[in-house]
Amino acid sequence: EPTPEEISFIGEGFRWQDVPRETLLALEFISTLPKNCEIHPNVPNALPPSSSDRKTLLLDMDETLTHTQFESLEHPHDMIVRSQEDDSWAYVYFRPYIREFLKTCANLFEVVCYTAANHDYADQIIAQLDPNNE
Repeated sequence: EPTPEEISFIGEGFRWQDVPRETLLALEFISTLPKNCEIHPNVPNALPPSSSDRKTLLLDMDETLTHTQFESLEHPHDMIVRSQEDDSWAYVYFRPYIREFLKTCANLFEVVCYTAANHDYADQIIAQLDPNNE
């Protein structure tokens, strides 16, 4: 059962018992990580300064949150993205329970998504995963 501090942090009406066990285990592990990780001096800090006191959770979009490929799989895709660079199309498949996972994470962390792909591709997927910019 959450403490009063946790309730005020994550919001009224939030129920831990509704969070899938796998998500709770992942969040439990993440909560053990140190708040300020030492950055290697030869690696530039790619993240902007944190906008809150919460820990930042960096998620890789490709193959973590989504799977994208140029040919359709046997099961239905979640969306199609169009590349502005070469006018190609790609099929995007969301990981199971991804919206629930992201909503839970957003209550606990400052969530940042990373992709090696172009900005336009990322914006299209984020608009589908988080249409209300939560």
